[in-house]
Amino acid sequence: MSEADRTTPSVARSSYRLWLLLGLVVVAIAVFVIRDRTAPSAGVTLSQPPGTTAGDARTSFDFWLTVDPFVPAPGDPSASLDWRVASFGQGARFPVSDTAVPPGDIAQIVLVRPGGARRTDELWNTRPELKKLAFDLHVPSREPGTAVVALKTKPVVTAVSAVEFERYLRMARLDRIVAERERLHETGSPARERFIAEPKGVIRIGDGTRAGEASPATTPLGPPLTLEIVPARDPYWIRVGDALPIRILLNGQPLSGAVVSATFVGYAGPAGTYVWSGTSDSAGLVAVPISAGGAWLVRVTHMIRLDRDPDADWESYWASLTFEATAKAPAAERR
Repeated sequence: MSEADRTTPSVARSSYRLWLLLGLVVVAIAVFVIRDRTAPSAGVTLSQPPGTTAGDARTSFDFWLTVDPFVPAPGDPSASLDWRVASFGQGARFPVSDTAVPPGDIAQIVLVRPGGARRTDELWNTRPELKKLAFDLHVPSREPGTAVVALKTKPVVTAVSAVEFERYLRMARLDRIVAERERLHETGSPARERFIAEPKGVIRIGDGTRAGEASPATTPLGPPLTLEIVPARDPYWIRVGDALPIRILLNGQPLSGAVVSATFVGYAGPAGTYVWSGTSDSAGLVAVPISAGGAWLVRVTHMIRLDRDPDADWESYWASLTFEATAKAPAAERR
């Protein structure tokens, strides 16, 4: 055997080891990249609720139901139709939605017609529309008054870093939870939160309710809603310049100390801010000043501590109320 023949296997083995080493390096880099993208870090949501993004922690997100139209204009052909387009939206600037929620994320939808007739409704003809979930809502035009539509999402658990969770709590003005975490020595600990959205919208049919007539808008819906915003007056009797009194209810009971915020379509403040905020009193009451015409969003968040829950440490409910404010009184009042 020549000298060249004796050295060839050694060269081959060296080349093999080099390619093996390079392959291991590539695999290690790939594993590192995958772990870096999926591992929990500051603000990264492990199981994200509809519409959130990694690092978002929902500090500037709201959830709402809108109906087109809330109030049919005089002569509007839709005033005589029994179907309206409802939309479930979410985002930092009402009513611009950032992401369409899949229909499968909806746990239940309830419709209350004028007179109080209530039914669990279906999501008719669902479709994504301008980054929101749109569906058809059956609201008979032959029943003048007001109707209420409410929706509840399925619960989603998210894991958030300590820094992001504290930032989220402070921006959402959940000072009570900040104080409780301090008492429990959990300020520096990450959190697991179970999240549920419960938006509600009020629709006017025809001339709306008459003076002294009961309105479904002022009656608590109750289950399936846990956290609920209930107007103490029919919103369609409120004019621009008035205040809309509302009650905040948790499991049907008044919730005091809840931070309530409101905004309207066209509000020019920074995204994630509101034209007004206030705090509910001992009876769960607060008055929202209606300073502009058009569609309004009133919202509130409430969080509770969970004990011995294997999946989450906290549970939060995000409730909202939408309606349309008008400059003039309803026709029923003018008679």
